Amino acid sequence: MYRILVEERRWISRDRFLNALNYCLALPGPDAQLLAAYVGWIMHGTLGGMLAGGLVILPPMICMMALSYGMSAAVIPRSARCCFTDSSRPSWSS
Repeated sequence: MYRILVEERRWISRDRFLNALNYCLALPGPDAQLLAAYVGWIMHGTLGGMLAGGLVILPPMICMMALSYGMSAAVIPRSARCCFTDSSRPSWSS
C-alpha cells in the first residue's frame, strides 16, 4: 500500500501514511481495511472512507458467500467436499 499510495500516486505524504499506519496498528481489526478507510476519508470525506473500507472486504465476502452457497446447494464436487466437512465423524452419521 505504501508504494502505491505514497510513491506512485502521491495521494498522501510519507509522514501522514506512517502516522495513519501507527493508528491502524493500535486499533483492533485488519490493518489494510482500516488504512484504506482512512485514506478514503482523507481524500473524499465520510463517504469515501465508508466506500474504501467496504470495498476492501467485498471480494473476500463474495468468495465466502459463494463457498457457503456451493456447500449448501451441493454444487462443490464430492472430491472437494472433504476440505469443508468434519472428517472426524463418519459420513453415515448425521
